[in-house]
Parts: sequence; C-alpha cells; structure tokens
Amino acid sequence: YYVLNPHIRPQIKSFLEHAHERQAILYYDVNFRRAHAAELDSLFPTILENFGLADIVRGSADDFEVMYGLRDPEEIYHRHIAPYCPLFICTQGGDGIMLCTPQETLRFDVPQVQTVSTIGAGDNFNAGLIYGLIRHGIRRADLPTLSPRQWETLIDCGRRFSANVCASIHNSIDEEFGREMAEELR
Repeated sequence: YYVLNPHIRPQIKSFLEHAHERQAILYYDVNFRRAHAAELDSLFPTILENFGLADIVRGSADDFEVMYGLRDPEEIYHRHIAPYCPLFICTQGGDGIMLCTPQETLRFDVPQVQTVSTIGAGDNFNAGLIYGLIRHGIRRADLPTLSPRQWETLIDCGRRFSANVCASIHNSIDEEFGREMAEELR
C-alpha cells in the first residue's frame, strides 16, 4: 500500500524506473487488504503500473479476492497479471503456492507446521525467495528460463522462511534459523 500513496508516488516511481533500467529484479508483493477496498478504483492505475514494472508479482489469494473477487491463481494470472508481468506467485495459506509463467503453472505444497501465528508469513516468504535468488546467483536475465526444479528451489526458500515464522509468536525468523541461512550463503 505504501508504494501506492499518491503523495510519495513520484519518488517511488522514479526509483522503480531507475532500478528497472539497471536490470534489478523487481518483486512486487501486492499485499492489498480489505481495509483499503474502498480505494481500489482510484489505486488500480498505480497497481497496474507496478505490475508492468515488476519481474515477479506475488500476492495471496486473499489479496486477489479483495481486488478481483477471484481466488483461482490461474484465472487471476491469465486475466489480470500476465498482460503486465510474466511471472506470478500466489500463496494460498495451507492450500499451497502456485507459480504461473507463460510456459506452465506449477503447484507447491506447504509443509505442515504447528501454526502459532501467520503474522509475517507473507513478508518472510518474500524474504526467503529473495534469499534464494541471491544464494543461487539468479539474475533478472535468468528468470524467463528457470526450470521447474530451479523454481522449486526458490519457492522452498520462501516456504522455509515462512514456516519458521508461523511456528512462533514473532513476525520474523528466529536467530538460529537466521544463522543457518547465513551459513548457507558462505
């Protein structure tokens, strides 16, 4: 919602365009909540602009239910994301994760976790996926040709971060898990 704020949008847009021109991977987490549903019509042009700048759009089925009245990731992708961005990740809580690309749709299960809290699950999924991109040296030019196995590796990083967060009352990964992830990067 922050990047949609019309008061700071000129600076945000300039920053995004600068990053896009320099081949940075732009990962857009829609994160659109029901509390802002009344503003949706006025925000749609900016949301679509963000889709167009993004290399990957990620959102939860809940986000898209608010935005489009849809929960089916493939329908959301084909009708609303693909015209702007080729890569779409839709998280569906315990129902798994869907990745839609121009070539295929992949479904990933999520591990069974004794869930204490889901606060921070999406943000930490994002952090895990970004960690995976860095860990495996994936650049923007690599994204269109990633194999299903490579996507599974990236999604698994997101799942692991998210599962760690859901198992505690905190909204960030715990220190031990963080140390383990840092060790993997060395």
